[in-house]
Amino acid sequence: MFSECENCEFLVTPDAEFCPDCGVSFLDEEVAKENEGVEEPETNRVFLLVASAFFGTIFTVFIIYAQSDGTLDGFFQVEEIRTSLFVGISLGVLAAFLTEITLSLVMEKRESRKRWDKDRLRADTLSHKENEIVQTVLELEEKKTSIELLLSETEDFSKRRNIRKLLEIIECQMEICHIQENRIELARIENEFLPYANAPLSLSYKELSEGIKSKGYFTEAFSQIRKGFERIETEEKFERILPEHKKFMAEIDECELNWQTTHEELSNLQTAKPLPSTEISNKHPKHLIAKPFQPNSNFPPIFNQLETEYLKLADKLDTQ
Repeated sequence: MFSECENCEFLVTPDAEFCPDCGVSFLDEEVAKENEGVEEPETNRVFLLVASAFFGTIFTVFIIYAQSDGTLDGFFQVEEIRTSLFVGISLGVLAAFLTEITLSLVMEKRESRKRWDKDRLRADTLSHKENEIVQTVLELEEKKTSIELLLSETEDFSKRRNIRKLLEIIECQMEICHIQENRIELARIENEFLPYANAPLSLSYKELSEGIKSKGYFTEAFSQIRKGFERIETEEKFERILPEHKKFMAEIDECELNWQTTHEELSNLQTAKPLPSTEISNKHPKHLIAKPFQPNSNFPPIFNQLETEYLKLADKLDTQ
């Protein structure tokens, strides 16, 4: 069985440590529930007592032995045994506290490492990738503004031509970012209808009805995700990223075809077994049972190739 993330409603497996969409940790919530109402002691008293007795005994024996003549009779005839015992126990307590502090630091370092590993894993969530793309777009916009200013101040024809090439490269990179943003959105759309695709026979009457009624919702979702890419096909400067654009359009077509097939199957199930007259919600469907979906949202190789081309051209401009 799969369940929804309470933070973003993305489908997750029961044993998931964090949501593949928003990165919310489920383990932290479970630990918090387990520890709710439980007060942790400030120090481990049992450990301190045992360690103090152990170290105190050792120190006391060494102090008394150092003051004796090395024989057993001399050991028990040492004067001021009480003082030696006090010093030994004091050193033992100090050693116990130092041991506890050392162990605490080791455990804290280990927990910090676990948290770092968890954060490193969460770096592959959809939201993290989305934020990464937004940051990249902001950097590209700043770069574009500075180059446009340079173009306005340059009169040399050859330099102006190269500067325009720089602008074209940046605009191509920004379109790649646009594609990646929509790839993430496509993943979320697919996550919504996968319950109907994976387990149609297990749907209740109401769930089956909601799936059929959601046709308009998903049709509009696919339509919205296609918008804004028309100029890539019409403007010559985007020719170099046209293969990546066509690849993404094919991904949308495949996802939409999967939904259409699913909707047709739901309609056939309804025809085979008519639904009772119950009130049906017009809202888009909730997640039910499905396999969590997450695409490879890393930037395609063409993005880095464009960056390399940009740097070479920029260096050429600096040397002119």
